Amino acid sequence: MLNPHHHLPRIHLKQKRDVTVMITPLLLHRIVWKDADLRLNNESPTKESPIMSVTMTLIKRELYRFFLTPVAYVFMVLFFLLAGALTFFLGDFLGNNRADLNAFFQYVPWLFLLFIPALTMGLWSEERGRGTLELLLTLPLSTFQANAAKYFGVLIFILITLLLTFPFVLTVFYLGDPDAGVIFGGYIGAFLVGAQFAAIGLFCSGLTKNQVVAFVSSAALCFVFLLMGTPVVLSFFASWAPQGLMGLLSGLSLISAFEHWTRGVFYLGDVASVLIISGLFVFLAAAMIEKNKGVTR
Repeated sequence: MLNPHHHLPRIHLKQKRDVTVMITPLLLHRIVWKDADLRLNNESPTKESPIMSVTMTLIKRELYRFFLTPVAYVFMVLFFLLAGALTFFLGDFLGNNRADLNAFFQYVPWLFLLFIPALTMGLWSEERGRGTLELLLTLPLSTFQANAAKYFGVLIFILITLLLTFPFVLTVFYLGDPDAGVIFGGYIGAFLVGAQFAAIGLFCSGLTKNQVVAFVSSAALCFVFLLMGTPVVLSFFASWAPQGLMGLLSGLSLISAFEHWTRGVFYLGDVASVLIISGLFVFLAAAMIEKNKGVTR
């Protein structure tokens, strides 16, 4: 009979809000080891795959980690207030006399540039600080699956944050007759931008134990990808860079792709670029954690 508590690291629960965060890995062990015991005893296992069960638990754990602390609520409230102020005041929404959300979408990437690195900076570095990374790495679950669970948890949080701006949509429809397809495309584009920034933030969090370093490096990388391919950047490379490099930079331009999406235009290259870059950084984050697994443990 396998022992679910065999060789588990000892933990110390100091604060009330840490209890749920730190006890969850122990619950993950119980799920996986229980299924292993059933198979050794030739009993019927649970209908749900143990790997899928643990992955879903890890995703829920990330959401709990956000909502058990003020971080989630501060993030959502500040994003909503800043987006509203920028849209209706600085963006001169009423003065434009147009029924659209362009005034909102033009600020979304820049708000994400500030908020998403702050949201993701502790995904892996906080695990090390709390001592829960050792528990996660002892699970019979690959590092890549644990990393993907963290990423999907952040994506769900970003989606919830964008949905909270729905009053902006109601305001536009109340004041005029906007193109619903364009607005929907703008929200999909905003989610894609958030997905790429989240992948970059996940990677930077896996590089260091210092959350401040993770935040700064993530924000810097996101800024580079945001401005890549813009006329300012291209003019710098135009005098000496080959045409192939110029084309690559233009294709990786996130701000250019987002401008297309806010007009309701989705080119396959733009979407593929975001998906490939996001997948690459998620993979690199998992590879970095896997490489340092022996050092961490």
